[in-house]
Amino acid sequence: MLKIKDEFLHHLLSTVVENGVKRVKEVVSQKLYLSTYPKYPRIYYVKPNRMPSIESSLTSYGDNVPIYYETFFTKYKDKQDTDITQISGYEEYKDYMLKSEHISSYFKATTGQYIEKQIEGISEYKIQDIAQSLIQRYMYINGDEDYNQERFNKIYQSFENCIYTEQLPLEIHVPILFTHFDFEEYQLTDRISIVKMDEDFQKSRIDKTYYPIQIPSTVLESATHAFVMKGLEFRNASYYMISKVFSKPQSYAQFEINTFINTLRVATNINTGYAQLLAKPVLWAPSYEADLMPLLGTTIKNYPSYFDIDYWAYPTCPQVTLKEMEKVKEVFNKLVTTEDKKIHLASRRLHQCYMREDEADSILDATIAMEALMTDGEHGELTHKLALRMAALLKLSTEVNMDTIEVFKAVKQIYAYRSSVVHGSTKASSKREIKLPSGEPIPTLELAIKLIQASIQVLIDNPKYLNAKKIDEELLLQDER
Repeated sequence: MLKIKDEFLHHLLSTVVENGVKRVKEVVSQKLYLSTYPKYPRIYYVKPNRMPSIESSLTSYGDNVPIYYETFFTKYKDKQDTDITQISGYEEYKDYMLKSEHISSYFKATTGQYIEKQIEGISEYKIQDIAQSLIQRYMYINGDEDYNQERFNKIYQSFENCIYTEQLPLEIHVPILFTHFDFEEYQLTDRISIVKMDEDFQKSRIDKTYYPIQIPSTVLESATHAFVMKGLEFRNASYYMISKVFSKPQSYAQFEINTFINTLRVATNINTGYAQLLAKPVLWAPSYEADLMPLLGTTIKNYPSYFDIDYWAYPTCPQVTLKEMEKVKEVFNKLVTTEDKKIHLASRRLHQCYMREDEADSILDATIAMEALMTDGEHGELTHKLALRMAALLKLSTEVNMDTIEVFKAVKQIYAYRSSVVHGSTKASSKREIKLPSGEPIPTLELAIKLIQASIQVLIDNPKYLNAKKIDEELLLQDER
């Protein structure tokens, strides 16, 4: 239902857009050649791993590429097809925008922000840009159809909400890299879910990047589903703050995001990550691009470094089943709600194990995670005690197919590798693998991560053992009785 906050602005812009649409249609009917929208994204499914390819080239062509209406308003050699200042109703609209205290304040530039120039209120350039943007958006959405007030109202409402709403509602969407899910949507909590991205969303997200952070396109595009958080709000201080805020990764709920990524690793052994953080406005829009969704976002390198090489060319990607998601949901809800600092520290360090480019750094993260889980701030020689505790605790795990003495020896070997790395030993390379009783060697770091994941699962199911002395009393000493 339409809820107009500024009836006069609505009336003025409705007049400008209606007359502007008529003028644009006249231009379309007169032109023999119509430019198409540059860098308009298109989706293909040609990879063996079934991940999308989202092309966004400088020159767009094809039946589904829209007309580039922006060129109609651009001067070229002292000529332009449509002069927005000559559209009937524009001067009245411009006069109102300049005199409105709220609008002038909202569009006021703040120190240090790059715009066309520093001004005290809204610039004439921005006044023109708003009118042109609404005309263009109307054409992109409605094309050849006759002007319709209801269709204009939908576009206008989002624009007006952006100006007049103090707390802007939004959703956070985080594409999950190189992971398939065998469902359309799955609810993790009352406000968090995993959702398949439709083609409109995929096309709209692909150019939401932050230029200092270079993400290969083969990585950025390789996602079918997203982690979605709903029911969020953003304090709407000014127009120019919106893009500034959502270009910063710290503006997003990274605790929940990273906890989910870690949960997938703990519950399914799938290694994944993310390269993009997106904000989806709910019934508001700071700007429009063609017929794409008005998303905001930034890029971030929060995935294993080997994704950058040729991982996109692998023939398959791991898949999470609906049954596995039940386990993921259980683990996620426990991890995201626990207030135990030991679990949080171990989870952060586990996450870093996957992010490091240097294995030496990863093994240090792994042992810090082990110490966080298995000790209570004790001093002195802890390796032996830690190995005993982890071996005893993992008797409760269904994920580790090793007996108690094997886990004990493995932890000792993990620490031997850590020690050789810390002290720069030439023997470090010989300790990079551990030979299991089955005779199969396994990378030491891989086994360390597996033991940490299993320990976290056991501890969130049995939180009393977060007190390490309880492991001693109930799991170690009972074996000696």
